[in-house]
Amino acid sequence: METIDDQNHYELGDIQNGLKAKAEEYGLHDTAWMEAYQNAEQTALETNNFEEYIKDGYTWIGKFKEIAFDSLNYIE
Repeated sequence: METIDDQNHYELGDIQNGLKAKAEEYGLHDTAWMEAYQNAEQTALETNNFEEYIKDGYTWIGKFKEIAFDSLNYIE
């Protein structure tokens, strides 16, 4: 089972940088990107590292990225 520790740190860094840029673009507060990233981490924990999503053909990193960026839409 994949976990965040199994992921390439460059890919995770790219996600963080993308979240920072998107949060800035949306005019969100300085820590909004961290909230979105942490939401994806928490979702991974709650779904046994996206087990059902992976069975449906998603990749771990792809699902993590999708959830993180979607989370920005719900942060004020």
